Amino acid sequence: MTSESVSDVVGQRIVEVRKKRGLTAQQLAQRCEELGLPHLSAATISNIETGRRKSGQRTRNVTVDELLTLAVALGVAPVHLLVPPSSRLTATYWITPKTRFMATDVRQFICGMSALDGMNRLDFLAETPEDDLFQFTVMADSQQGHRAEYERLSEDEENPDRVRRVFSRPELTPDWVLKEGEPDWYSEGDDDGPGS
Repeated sequence: MTSESVSDVVGQRIVEVRKKRGLTAQQLAQRCEELGLPHLSAATISNIETGRRKSGQRTRNVTVDELLTLAVALGVAPVHLLVPPSSRLTATYWITPKTRFMATDVRQFICGMSALDGMNRLDFLAETPEDDLFQFTVMADSQQGHRAEYERLSEDEENPDRVRRVFSRPELTPDWVLKEGEPDWYSEGDDDGPGS
């Protein structure tokens, strides 16, 4: 059995997103330090990205604390570091060293939207906050409206490829992303949040 670990996927995604943002490992490390994890130096980030291999085995995994800090520093939802957004219907994902599922199913599981096959669905839903259950229902109902908005923006936008890329998950794309492009890096003191 050959499996790519979750930390392997996260390491690859950190490199991809960091480069898309035009950040060096040192700049990302500086952001992580500002967020409270000074041990995430440029060298440590490099080790997470590559896995600091020994005899072909990964010797440096990413912790949950590091994952969340890196997600904030990169301005991306943690799920997009865990499961690449480009994962399509046929892609599989090793969620444990011995268990794999369709990547789309893993993405929905991580987002708390759906139990994986073999899980007790009632137990899964019992831990889901009521507001989230309502929100998932609203998102499913409004998907049709989002697709219509996508079509309208694709025709009017100066850069339709950007709209298509951002709108790859229309039910999860906030309006400010579509209207204002990439959010600026913002600090804890910005009460109005991105796009304000």
